[in-house]
Amino acid sequence: MFAMARKRDMTTENGKTTAKAHSDPVPEEPAPVHEEPAPTPIVELMKEPTPPLHEEQKRELFEWMLEEKRKIKPKDRLEKKQIDEEKSILKQFIRSKSISDL
Repeated sequence: MFAMARKRDMTTENGKTTAKAHSDPVPEEPAPVHEEPAPTPIVELMKEPTPPLHEEQKRELFEWMLEEKRKIKPKDRLEKKQIDEEKSILKQFIRSKSISDL
């Protein structure tokens, strides 16, 4: 492993083989920089606008979000407080008589 660190030139003089070590270090070439071209923006035009969600669909969505929030295990008190606040907001939306467009 360490023997490979030195490079030696093998030269032959009158049938004799002599090893000569490099005294000056081999200059290293800088590694080639692989530049990726800038991504071109993809613009897709929507053919049809998505239909708005009905109140019942919105309510179902909020209920699903609330269920997912209940599954989260908080790591500390601050995170628990934040999750509780988000759950209370979701509960307010679910209990309201009409849900406005967001």
